[in-house]
Formats: sequence, C-alpha cells, structure tokens
Amino acid sequence: MRRSATTKDSTAVASKGTRRYGKRRTAAELEALAQRFHQAVCDKPGELMAVLAPTIGVTPRELHRPVAHLKDLGRIRSAGQRTETRYFPMMGSETVAA
Repeated sequence: MRRSATTKDSTAVASKGTRRYGKRRTAAELEALAQRFHQAVCDKPGELMAVLAPTIGVTPRELHRPVAHLKDLGRIRSAGQRTETRYFPMMGSETVAA
C-alpha cells in the first residue's frame, strides 16, 4: 500500500520534533492539573468530566493523562463509560472534602 503525500508530510513534521497540538507539558504541570482535578472531584463527587473540566479552566481532553495518573495512584475512581463516566474520590485520599 502506498503512502499518501499527507502521510509523508505529517511523518516528516513529527520527526522534526514539532507537535500538532501545542507544546509538551512538564511533569510539574501535569501534577498541578491532577491536583486541581482531584480537588474538583472532592468538591463535586460523582460528576462528569465535561462538568468538572470548565471549573478547572481546561478542556476534558487535557485531563486524560492527569486523570489516568490519579487513578493509578488510587486517589480517584470512575464509574461508567465514555462520555457518561463519573468520577469519585477514594476514601484514603489525603484531601477528601468533609
């Protein structure tokens, strides 16, 4: 199968180190975003990402990596699928709202 011209062009651009969607976020930026999302989940448990993201000031797409990190750490859990996923703080988290 032959590659199209656009495939070659996008491969060439990606190999030069430029990104299509902006600059790469640092570990500190991801951690800060994860902390803000965790606080939003503690404030509004059981809410959708589409509702929580605007309160943090980002798009839901920007939250995928920080949310995955929080889930790996056991600080939040999710229930549901795709756009109907709801997020809950875990009871052992250090900043669970009273």
